[in-house]
Amino acid sequence: MSTIALLIMGKSCKRYSFVRLIIRTTIKNLKPVRIEVLESFVFGRNCELSILIDASKLQAKRHFVSTKRLMADLISNR
Repeated sequence: MSTIALLIMGKSCKRYSFVRLIIRTTIKNLKPVRIEVLESFVFGRNCELSILIDASKLQAKRHFVSTKRLMADLISNR
């Protein structure tokens, strides 16, 4: 299984329970893809969030992108 690791920085991430994320690409005309998070943890003073996702699900939906072209939108379950 191929995986992609994302590192997200944020000041207020302690307020949220990160259960889902949306992967967006910078390529036009591609819809957001909902991906299950394999692993996630928060660390450091800047509240960095490390996320590991299953890249094969991106490929299955024809989102052939590199990690440099990925952005993550975090969704809280508050």
